[in-house]
Amino acid sequence: CNSCDEDVLAGSTTQVSGADQSSYCRCPPEAFLLRQSPEANASCMPCLDGLLCPGGNGPPLQMRKFFAGSPEFLGGEPTPRRQCESAKKCPGDLALGTCKANRDPEAACDRCLPGFFSGDDGNCEPCEKSGVAARVIPTLVILLLAAAGFAAMASRKGAVYKKSAMLIATSTSITLYFMQALGAFAEVQVDWVEPMASLASLASLLTFQIDFLVPGCMVGTNSPVFKYVVSLLVYPIAALTIAGMFGIGRMLGRPVTRMQVGNALGQVAFILFVALSIIAVSPYQCALNPDKTSSLASARGVLCWESTDHLVMVGLGIVAQIVYIIGFLSLVAWATIVYPTRIMQNDGANFMRAFLFLFARFSPEHYYFGVIMMLRNLGIAFIPVLLVNTPVMNVMILSLVIIMYALVQTWLKPWRAGIANY
Repeated sequence: CNSCDEDVLAGSTTQVSGADQSSYCRCPPEAFLLRQSPEANASCMPCLDGLLCPGGNGPPLQMRKFFAGSPEFLGGEPTPRRQCESAKKCPGDLALGTCKANRDPEAACDRCLPGFFSGDDGNCEPCEKSGVAARVIPTLVILLLAAAGFAAMASRKGAVYKKSAMLIATSTSITLYFMQALGAFAEVQVDWVEPMASLASLASLLTFQIDFLVPGCMVGTNSPVFKYVVSLLVYPIAALTIAGMFGIGRMLGRPVTRMQVGNALGQVAFILFVALSIIAVSPYQCALNPDKTSSLASARGVLCWESTDHLVMVGLGIVAQIVYIIGFLSLVAWATIVYPTRIMQNDGANFMRAFLFLFARFSPEHYYFGVIMMLRNLGIAFIPVLLVNTPVMNVMILSLVIIMYALVQTWLKPWRAGIANY
């Protein structure tokens, strides 16, 4: 009797008793046939992360939620090996280097080929079935109604101090903050179960995840850079829409001041600060892959610090961080610091009117609470980036930040609309 392991194929064995041919020597389950070079002898090696090894001398398969490319030569190591965003995109049990129908293997199955869009089930469907108009038109209507609401609220003299209007504005903003925080949880690499999975998917809309608009079907490309640019332009588009509403009001003979326009735009930026921060720092959220590379958590087909797409996104992100995070946070911090002295000066009323979006919702003694909120929001945006490879710790720290903020709010009771403090 000859040994399969010593005489035929290192690490192999037979799967039947009484084998009388060397061809019966095969790699056992959880191992696969590997050779280091085309001329090297093959051996059975333990299965690698991202691979599914049923045993035998054939190539391994792709594991669920992973993409594994074809080896450079017969029996070589499968490269690359990357983690997928979800099992809907990478269901597993597929041959090396292949994807579900109409998905791009060059992008590790993360996106659909041009002319296709990703459905809720992860299947790539032809753009003819996307119903672009049915997606875009309601979105535009909602945007116009929201812009008209912000413009109307900023235009009504003294309305911000009415209890009913204050309660509605505060409750709406708190709800939006909560939904954006859920969007931050959706950024964590965890397989959420219901109902959290549905809530996270809904909340992702408030963090400018625009896939539901199927932008690739509008312009003919599913490029992650294009999607990122559109996400960054959501706030400028909203700002121009609001400014347009004020322009229409002025054409109708209504008085419009720069302070009113500034307050409306400031209110939107303040409410969406979590989303703006998340999208600005998302190019740094690089998750490790089994092959020791890293790729963007939001676009697993983009290799971090190696691909041109990522470098472009980092450059755009730096601009967004300067404008959305550093710029707006600096403005809010400056206004908060000078508030006690400026409010007592002759132009104190003008200063207050200019920053109604920041101070009007809080009681006078808690005028500084806007900074606390923005720091909390900044933490919610940065934690998923810093702890991207430790999802359990990520969820724990995010939860701790939200709980600590809730305790501070309960203790201080900062909202001018008293019932909002509970």
